[in-house]
Amino acid sequence: LKLQFLYLIASRDQTQMSRLWQRYSRALRDHPLVCKSVTTGVLFALGDVLCQSIELGEGVLQHFSPPRTAKMAAVGLCWTGPVLHAYFNMLSRVTFFASLTPLPLTLFDQTAACVFLNITFFFLMGAGEALLEGGDDPVTAGSALVATQLWPTLLANWCVWPFLNYLSFSYVPVHLRVLWASSWGLLWNAYLSYMANLDSEKALGGDVRVAQAA
Repeated sequence: LKLQFLYLIASRDQTQMSRLWQRYSRALRDHPLVCKSVTTGVLFALGDVLCQSIELGEGVLQHFSPPRTAKMAAVGLCWTGPVLHAYFNMLSRVTFFASLTPLPLTLFDQTAACVFLNITFFFLMGAGEALLEGGDDPVTAGSALVATQLWPTLLANWCVWPFLNYLSFSYVPVHLRVLWASSWGLLWNAYLSYMANLDSEKALGGDVRVAQAA
């Protein structure tokens, strides 16, 4: 009886997951840009929540920053998601790129495309922070964040993404590549959030430690 009960639960869960996947596939087919953008925005937000939870530990409920999460979600929704949608479509439709094998595609992805995406991410995060807080010029703040965080982020990126994107170019259908990148990117988004908020997190970390000591 216990085995039958567990089997029924597993079958029900599998059916629900199948229905969710069918709905997602339908949305991806009918509204690809919106679907990919929303997916990326949600996963960017989850990455930031994960990052803050690790950084703040027991003080997460007291010091959690919703504006920071909203900023990450906005960048994923309004920029990274749409750009990745257009980027992967370009690689599959432009004759030059479509004729390339996975290895040269990965080399291009991890040089020009990678640098562009990271520059724009840090610039938007820095500019957004300046706009939210006021005072600093958004262009100056964005450029400063790019200057300090781009190179260490690229070094970390090249330890992770060449292999994942080689698999993507080799085996993942074009319409699912944004989902593939964003899903694997959940932990990476947590790292990006950490890098984009490094200075403020150092200050906040000190405040948390003082509060815990008190």
